[in-house]
Amino acid sequence: MELQPIHKRMLAAYQNYRRNGFSFQAFFHGAAKRLIALVVVVSICASLLLSIGISWAAALIVGMAIGAFLRDIAYFRQAKQAWPLLVTIIDWQRVEALQPATTQQGTHADDA
Repeated sequence: MELQPIHKRMLAAYQNYRRNGFSFQAFFHGAAKRLIALVVVVSICASLLLSIGISWAAALIVGMAIGAFLRDIAYFRQAKQAWPLLVTIIDWQRVEALQPATTQQGTHADDA
């Protein structure tokens, strides 16, 4: 089976979670840049909409961004609850056998 980039990132992330523990920081590390970009874009859009007097649209955009963040937190909570089960059922020897291809090509979980 040829691993796709998403598979390589998942293997690297699982290895990282196994070594360092499953944490909020580890889960969102790869998405930090995108989350910051979202906050910047939403802030600019909301500011522009407020400056031209369309406060309802600014509130809508801010609300949607807050909803997206809360959804991501819910994803984290679900993944954290499932992690103990995954640790016991994942064949870590198989993961490590597939991992050298990932490290040689320089693909890591935080590159996503």
